[in-house]
Amino acid sequence: MRCASILGQLRWWHRFLGHQDSEARIFGAVAGDSGHAAGFSVRIENGPEATITATPPKVLGLERSYFLYAQEMDNGANLRASIPEGASFRMVLLNRRLATHDWQLLLRSATAFAWLGTLGNRSRRGFGATSLKEFNGQPIAAVEPSSLLPSGMACAFPSDCRPGSDYSGFATHAGDWLREARRILKATGKQKDLYFGRVGEGRSPRLASPILLRPWLRDHQLYLLLIGPKSLVQDVAEPLAASGSDEVSNPSISTAEDPVAALLAPPFSFDRFKIIHAAIPEWQDSGQTGWIANLVEQTKDPKYSGLRSQPWFPKA
Repeated sequence: MRCASILGQLRWWHRFLGHQDSEARIFGAVAGDSGHAAGFSVRIENGPEATITATPPKVLGLERSYFLYAQEMDNGANLRASIPEGASFRMVLLNRRLATHDWQLLLRSATAFAWLGTLGNRSRRGFGATSLKEFNGQPIAAVEPSSLLPSGMACAFPSDCRPGSDYSGFATHAGDWLREARRILKATGKQKDLYFGRVGEGRSPRLASPILLRPWLRDHQLYLLLIGPKSLVQDVAEPLAASGSDEVSNPSISTAEDPVAALLAPPFSFDRFKIIHAAIPEWQDSGQTGWIANLVEQTKDPKYSGLRSQPWFPKA
């Protein structure tokens, strides 16, 4: 656990929260004769010891390895130092010369990092997630993650991603969700890289994932939490309702006289695929096979080729 890594994350979250105007005052700047050091320092106490172990998915107990693809490709030869799940440490911030307002801004950024941040390899894919247990020695209750974010940013729990009772279960379900989300984005004509990033190849530069994926502990289960620009997050996940329901629903479609027309009405979004997927078995069970035939007939237009190519879509 390195102070330099913590400093880098604090600075990143400070920018993420929109506090760029105070960044140089708080974190220091390199600007010729006007450069200056940061107005605070970081100290790590009781830091956990890292261990170096083989990290192929099967060693970690993962059924599938979408989050650890690189480690699977090299058959575990890419050994990484890791900190055990559940380890704890104390982060101490020392105010050297910050004014009260800047100090409060720093604490706000540190709180967002402690609850939402991640450290280390594959940090945008759910590894190295942190959480806040105490503040100034006093236990602190869990917060609503959206309360930590500025306007323009959002978080959501994908309604069709099951939670896991431990990290291996979480990573398996979350990896399956991410793979399906990328596939559906591509099928609906959207550029999946703009949502989940890409590995730089050829003339295409590397793009870090704009949406962060991380586990969130709730009711002793680990749920997938998405964090990022509001327009992107809302496009790929329906936030869980206050009741905790994770059912895919759309009342305007389920009660329509012609549900097929309602399903195919523009704009044809990411969520529409999920609703159609859920509607087909319901129609089959209720004997409404005419709606299924109507769906097949009305999607012969080439613009629906992505929908018709889905493995679950009924054949003519």
